[in-house]
Amino acid sequence: MDFEDMSKYLNSNLILENMFRNSNEIMLLICPSTGEILKANEVALRRYGYTSEQIANFSIYDISKKIKKNGEDQILRLLEEGKLFKDIHCCKNGDEFQVEVFSVNIGSEENNIVLSIIKEISNEKKKEENIRNEYITRDALNRSIFNEIQIGIFVTNHNLIEALNKKASELLGEVDINNVMKRKISEFISLDYRDEFIRRVENFEVDKKPCFFETNILSEGNKGIQVECSINSLGEDKKIVVFKDITIRKNIEQKLNESEKKYETLLKTLPDYIGVHCDGKIIFANENLAKLSGFKSPKDMIGSEFKKIIDSKWYDTIDARLKDLITYNNVLSPQIYSYYYNEAEIFLEVNSRKIIYDNEECVISVLRDVTDKIKLEELKLKMLEEKLLLEKTLEYDKIKTDFLSNISHELRTPLNIILSSVQVLGMYTDDEGKINIAKIKNYLKLMKQNCYRLLRLVNNFLDITKIDAGFYKLNRKNSDIINIVEEISSSVVEYLKGKNIELIFDTEVEEKIISCDEEKIERIILNLLSNAIKFTEADGCIKVNIYDRISEIIISIKDTGCGIPEDKLQTIFDRFTQVESSLARKKEGSGIGLNLVKSLVEMHGGTIEVKSKLTKGTEFLVHLPVLIDGGFHQVNVVNTKDYEFKKEKNIEKMNIEFSDIYSL
Repeated sequence: MDFEDMSKYLNSNLILENMFRNSNEIMLLICPSTGEILKANEVALRRYGYTSEQIANFSIYDISKKIKKNGEDQILRLLEEGKLFKDIHCCKNGDEFQVEVFSVNIGSEENNIVLSIIKEISNEKKKEENIRNEYITRDALNRSIFNEIQIGIFVTNHNLIEALNKKASELLGEVDINNVMKRKISEFISLDYRDEFIRRVENFEVDKKPCFFETNILSEGNKGIQVECSINSLGEDKKIVVFKDITIRKNIEQKLNESEKKYETLLKTLPDYIGVHCDGKIIFANENLAKLSGFKSPKDMIGSEFKKIIDSKWYDTIDARLKDLITYNNVLSPQIYSYYYNEAEIFLEVNSRKIIYDNEECVISVLRDVTDKIKLEELKLKMLEEKLLLEKTLEYDKIKTDFLSNISHELRTPLNIILSSVQVLGMYTDDEGKINIAKIKNYLKLMKQNCYRLLRLVNNFLDITKIDAGFYKLNRKNSDIINIVEEISSSVVEYLKGKNIELIFDTEVEEKIISCDEEKIERIILNLLSNAIKFTEADGCIKVNIYDRISEIIISIKDTGCGIPEDKLQTIFDRFTQVESSLARKKEGSGIGLNLVKSLVEMHGGTIEVKSKLTKGTEFLVHLPVLIDGGFHQVNVVNTKDYEFKKEKNIEKMNIEFSDIYSL
């Protein structure tokens, strides 16, 4: 049982729980070695102004004015020794009040726990002070205040009773006050305690220092009542003697002492393995720990090394953790160790905590057999791995099957069109050599488009293969990225008129020089435009925007198409992945274009992302870092001839990239 389990057990103890619930006194359960407050009753929570959750994070140092956390403090030792002492406690709102604290150790040898019973004496002290001042000045006693005090007060003159309050009369059994006056107060002390009481009074008359002790007074029928006595001077030969009934507290102490053996029995019979060790040597063990370690009884374990309970491969780990516990912490997080018992490997979860045992700083360790739990977790993990492997294999087989089907479709479609076109060409040439030029041109256009499509497919496969093999290189140079994107976008405008799709180009800056491969950038833009065109209906719009972010350029290609399902957004850049993968899909494609785009962007040191909503459209964002080679750049002036050549080249690239868009 670890320290928290012990606290929970104490909380469930019927006697202790009834005491906490019914007592009118402030009561706290405290760990004397750390000062930690383990439990507070409702009276304590109301008086201090905290909730049970808040005070659970406090120690006695947080509420006491006299107990200091650092240094050798005698009052903290009083917590353990069961002596009465006075203190000043602080509330949440900053108020302070005087208290008398009596503490008793209710823990076991393994767990040192102190019950502190706290009596607020602020009001009584003030009233006693009033009484003392009134007697010094010879004024009459304020009977209403004097009798209101719920502790027995006697005023003596030359050790003879001169006055007493109502509570004192009750303690004596509602005696006639006239029969008490002018008698020695020692006459009302039980015989077994009388000599000690007289000795205390005599010592007080010598040193004049207030004294506190326990005694027993005679009540009606010579019945003894346990009281707490304090003696103070009222000046000259007058003294004030205060008796506080502690019968209830003494009964609680007796019952707690009687239950101490029950706690010890509980520790010995718990199913866990419990041991207390100091400097690595065991000083207490329960029956289970002795059995686990091969000893006949717990006594035989005393003096043996704690770490030898565990497999030797863990010795260094245990030494380091115990050193850390003693030096820095009060509690160690659970740690699982292996151990061979009856030639079978078992696993033990070890919880350790620093405690005070027999007035020494020791460590209590609770070992719990978690072998079944570990084996079950291992089995679950193995089953999960096998399940993931099976799912991965099935997914791979599906991707492979879909890919082969798509490629077969991609190759067959242009080949069928080319073959059909060749066959139809013969139909437009008669035996006399007459040729239908218009029809032939139309079918030649179809043949050329499908040749472009086959070329695009082969080029993509070759590039993917080169990238995987590490042979694909960029031909970087300092270029105006704005001009590159604008020219390739302009080349597409005429192409889109046949479908009645508008293309809008916009940029935040007119020029931005970066190090890039111009051809690869054009290919990236054309591929993304091709995707946008495929999925944008007539009267739609495609926007190409460039944003300058100083250290990077962002190229946005946004369409008003059908959009991409949310579950496909995470895989859209994966190789051979298509939003619509069936052979009856509405749009053509091999599923490697976007994967190739992603690879080209990343080779430039950039990233690509996609945003999309069904029926709302899709936006691709290409992030390219602004890097310049050589620290300078040269912008060349393009003449008309070069411009026309570049325009024709862009149109050819566009024809290749757009070759699978048959609807045009």
